[in-house]
Amino acid sequence: MRYVLCLWALLTGLAAHCQDYKSAIRALPKDAPADSGRRIFKDWEDQFPKDAELYISAFNYFYNLATKEAIIMSTERPTGDAADNFMTLTDSTGAIAGYMYGAPRRDTVLFAEALGWIDKGISFFSDRLDMRFGKTFTLGKFFFFDQQADEILEILKLTQQFPLFWKWSDDRPRAEAAELVRTGIQDYLYEMFAAKESQCGNIIVISNELIQMYPKDLVNYSNVGACMAQQGDFKGAVGYFEQALALDGTDVLVLMNLAATHSNLGNKARAKEYYGRALKYADPETKQQIKSELDAL
Repeated sequence: MRYVLCLWALLTGLAAHCQDYKSAIRALPKDAPADSGRRIFKDWEDQFPKDAELYISAFNYFYNLATKEAIIMSTERPTGDAADNFMTLTDSTGAIAGYMYGAPRRDTVLFAEALGWIDKGISFFSDRLDMRFGKTFTLGKFFFFDQQADEILEILKLTQQFPLFWKWSDDRPRAEAAELVRTGIQDYLYEMFAAKESQCGNIIVISNELIQMYPKDLVNYSNVGACMAQQGDFKGAVGYFEQALALDGTDVLVLMNLAATHSNLGNKARAKEYYGRALKYADPETKQQIKSELDAL
């Protein structure tokens, strides 16, 4: 984005104060210290403190620094994400001396700086859904799930209070904003489900709020049911799965979840009934899975 104010500055003899700050940030070497960016953003803020692009650019800059890949050298063979992407180091005899690989890092100090910028941007532009979604996404990447849940609930509250409130990066109202909220938040919930430590408390609170807003969305009932089953509340889970089934009696996943939950309750007959119903609508691969579950009952 080039600033229309640049022309005004040129005409009034203030051209020295008007720069293409985004280009200056992009021109920084990859190994430039964070202070290089800080100086540019400070100057940008001094000149144009109400420029939305300033806060988005600073947020992205410090988040990227906070998650920049680190090069690891170790005598232990890498596992996990790096297990298939590493370099073996050998000594002069050809013996393995170690391994080198890239690993994502999470610098919480730099991330806090990124959050500071986006929070300031949101304080000036509270209706910018892109800023709020960006913040919410990155909180999940740093596993700050409680803070992420708070951000999601704030978005839902504002969406209910002001259905036509949201704008996107073009700073124009988005008629489909409520749909963006409805579908986008499911992505964050899926990430919570995948977390190593259970996030069912957060998922249940958010999903129940979504049920109030979108009572015909089957997935929210399923989310709560799945979490209740994870927590051992099988009776509570059945109630939510049954509400989901009332919205779509042919949903294979819901039918299988009901079957599994009844099995955990010791209701083998009901479990067989729901697995049998699921067989009618399942694809060939899922049918094999269902048959295995039936054989195990």
